[in-house]
Amino acid sequence: MCVWVPLYKSPPACDPPYGGEGVGDYIYREGKMQKKKMWTKNRHGGLPVYVYEGEGKRREFELECVDGSKKRFKSFRGLMLHLEGRAVWSYERYFRVGKYARRGRGDRVGITIMEIFRKRRPQGIDLSKRGHEVAKILFAGYGSRINYLGHDPDDVLQEVYQGILIRNQGKSPWDASRGSFGTYVHMVCGCVLSNYSKKRGRYLKNEQVGVLEWREGESREVDLGESETLVKDKGACVGAGERVEEYVEDLCDWIRKEKGERGEFLCRVVPYCVYLGMRRGEIAEEVGESPSKVGKALSEIRDLVREWHGRSRV
Repeated sequence: MCVWVPLYKSPPACDPPYGGEGVGDYIYREGKMQKKKMWTKNRHGGLPVYVYEGEGKRREFELECVDGSKKRFKSFRGLMLHLEGRAVWSYERYFRVGKYARRGRGDRVGITIMEIFRKRRPQGIDLSKRGHEVAKILFAGYGSRINYLGHDPDDVLQEVYQGILIRNQGKSPWDASRGSFGTYVHMVCGCVLSNYSKKRGRYLKNEQVGVLEWREGESREVDLGESETLVKDKGACVGAGERVEEYVEDLCDWIRKEKGERGEFLCRVVPYCVYLGMRRGEIAEEVGESPSKVGKALSEIRDLVREWHGRSRV
């Protein structure tokens, strides 16, 4: 609650309405002064402080002590020297006003229409209108890099479009009040291109050229057209079951030999992922174990298959 206290151009004949000890007896200023009641911090006793604000952001303070006496200060620095012994706080930060004020649900009651429009969430980039500008920024800034990495420019551009659309609906849409259009798009292009390069790198690293086939007493990697274990049946590739069973039996025997008791559990998991193509959760239901344990088993099986395949080729 604010109370307006009028001030006089000349000293009044009577005592001021707020007496007590302090650095001055009266406050003289033209116009009116706003009186606010605040409190000190808990470590300073939580004492009431009356703040008198006038024109030009001039403030004077009146501290009400525990014994009922009052002390007046012509500046916030004087109040801090009295409470803290040194001036380590600013007025706004100590009383948590202005930009340091605590925002609550009730703070939005008196908001104006203009503030609502200013606080409205940015809509991001409209690709139907500015998509050609995004393409220009992408190829001007990263065209040589895309060419060096051997990526398809159209695929990269579509990835950038997708990244911008995701950001429009997410937490970081383009806001014209915070940055320029070119800087934002250039940053998004760099992030998308980096992620796209990593994804393509994983594809190429894990890509298998050809199929495994048992020839001359060992497992070899041959071209798909030369494979004898795969036959065409109504347009679909169907594996020869007997050869696959031989590979799985050979792999399981080698796993039992290498892992002992642990190998028995791994061999229970192998048929579900090889023959049925089940996922971790489905395999966990079949074997009666937790998905995390099955996931570790699948990771271990992948490493063992690579090692087994490498030894069979030697």
